[in-house]
Amino acid sequence: MTTIALRPLTTADAEAAAVIHNHAVRETDATMDTAERTVRAAEAWITAHGAPHTRALGAYLPGSSGAAELVGYGTLSPFGPGDGYRASTEISLCVSPQHQRNGIGSALCTALTRHAEQAGLTTALALIASTNLAAHRLFAEAGYVRTGSLRRVGHQRGRLVDIDIRQRLFPANLRSFGDTRSALLVPDRPPR
Repeated sequence: MTTIALRPLTTADAEAAAVIHNHAVRETDATMDTAERTVRAAEAWITAHGAPHTRALGAYLPGSSGAAELVGYGTLSPFGPGDGYRASTEISLCVSPQHQRNGIGSALCTALTRHAEQAGLTTALALIASTNLAAHRLFAEAGYVRTGSLRRVGHQRGRLVDIDIRQRLFPANLRSFGDTRSALLVPDRPPR
C-alpha cells in the first residue's frame, strides 16, 4: 500500500487543487460552490487558510514521474463570521475522483480533526449534502454525530439540496470557553 503524505497546501498546489475542486463543482454534491475556481482564485483561497484557526491540508501520493501529486485536500474554516464563532470550525474535504475510497479522505479528516482539537477549538462541524452518502459514512466513522438538517438551503446543478450537520465536540476544550455542561453527543449509525 502506498503511503499518503499529508502537508499544508501552498500556492504551488493551486492548479492541482483547482482541478480537484472544479470536478466537485461540476459533478458532485461535495461542495455548494457553483463556480469553478481559477488558479489565481485557488492561490488566494490557500493563502486565506493560513490565518489563525484555519488550515488547508493536502494529501499527496507519488505520481507517475515519482514526484508527489496532490490527490485531495481538506480545510478548517471559520464556521461563521464574527468573533462569536471562534470556538468552532467547519471541516471540508475534497478528493480527486480516481483516488476516492482509498483512505485519503479519512486520513485528511483524522489529521484536521486532531488539529482542531489541539488548537483548543470546542467543535468541528461538517456540512454535508444529504445525498453525499460517502461523506456521511466517512464523518460518522470519524466520530462526527449528525445533529441536524437544513432543508433545501443548497442549490446545486439545478436542484435544491438538503444540508446535514455532523458535529464532533472536543470535551477537554469546552471549559476554556466557560461551558460546564455535558459534552455527550450520541453517535448515530453510518448510512448504508
